[in-house]
Amino acid sequence: MFSRTSRDWRALVAAICVAQATAIVGFDFTLPFIPLYLQNDLGVHGLGAVALWSGLIGFGPSIPATIFGPVWGKLADRLGYRFMLLRAMICASIILAMMGLSPSPWILLGLRMLQGALTGTVFAAQALVASAVPEKETGRSIGLLQMSVFIGATMGPLGGGAVAALLDYRYCYLAAGLLLALATLVVYLFAWEPARAAHSRTTDEAVSMLSVIAIPAFGLALALVLISQLAGTAMFPIIPLYVQDLLHSARNVAPDTGWLMAAAGLTAGAGSYLAGRLQRHLPLKPLVGAAVLLSALLLIPQAFVQSYTELLIVRCVATIAFGGLVSLVGMLAATTSPARAKGTAFGLMGAASSMGFGAGPLLGGALTATLGIRPIFVLAGLFLAGAPIALLGAAALPRLIRTSFSPGLSRSEGS
Repeated sequence: MFSRTSRDWRALVAAICVAQATAIVGFDFTLPFIPLYLQNDLGVHGLGAVALWSGLIGFGPSIPATIFGPVWGKLADRLGYRFMLLRAMICASIILAMMGLSPSPWILLGLRMLQGALTGTVFAAQALVASAVPEKETGRSIGLLQMSVFIGATMGPLGGGAVAALLDYRYCYLAAGLLLALATLVVYLFAWEPARAAHSRTTDEAVSMLSVIAIPAFGLALALVLISQLAGTAMFPIIPLYVQDLLHSARNVAPDTGWLMAAAGLTAGAGSYLAGRLQRHLPLKPLVGAAVLLSALLLIPQAFVQSYTELLIVRCVATIAFGGLVSLVGMLAATTSPARAKGTAFGLMGAASSMGFGAGPLLGGALTATLGIRPIFVLAGLFLAGAPIALLGAAALPRLIRTSFSPGLSRSEGS
């Protein structure tokens, strides 16, 4: 095992980016096609049933991930960030392959819950990178890592759609397991534990989860990752069904869905790269606010498209903003969390992300079963725009109350 002083941190960032891109290709070989897997292989039929099962399976990992994410993060501060990333990738490889053998929706749901408890590669990778790079390079490095995630998201649906069209949805899961095994090998061979892990355990134990959450800027990042994931994933169960509706076809739309997801991943990666560039020249918090509002506004037009081509164009424009938002929130968490508690910080971020990532599909599936597909985009946009405003209002309320109940004091202070 090598320390940061014996190797260039840039090499570590490059290795983690390659491994994470490969891992996300594996995850996205399968995730966009869960509704179609349910329809074609697991005997679930009807829009309402497919949407509800997709929501449940999407929500399944969130509860165990919310519980175990901070625990794994705390252990990473003590045992090492590389070790925890390897653990997450090995578990993901095995569980994804097992999903391809699922005989029923219930088994698939159980495996998804096990995935939530034992994996979490993105935030494990972020903790490793954030602990290894110089402080002034943290924002750019997190941005590059997030861009690698979106590159993986670009290739995953495209490859998964091709495998599903040529073979079967079950083979997508088996291929995903192999890709996660390859990502594990990259981390094992080319990544190392940063010098940060050599700090004393007594120093690490002094940083509690509550003390990290109590940092205002980090608390904001924690809330934003939950809100953005909830809004962004609410349409996950409906995208394949929306494509099916826009194409007016009951045929296998996996390749068309794959192209849509791939194009959106590519533009999200471009947004992440652009955010990293802007962050070097502009204040981070105003950039985050602008990205939230722009992402919310660009969700709404997707409800009014009339063709697959229109959806492709509008969604690609929207994901530029959303990719920038996700990257900027990660930068905010990395730059505001304590240096000796990156594992704890990104474990908490992973828990918040998992809550949103799970609740979004569940909520989207339930609303689709009652309202239909198109209203979900409008509701998601309104929520993404309104929730941060409500958070800021709630944060400012105590100060407004103190001011309103002490006018005399305020005037005397100003005289």
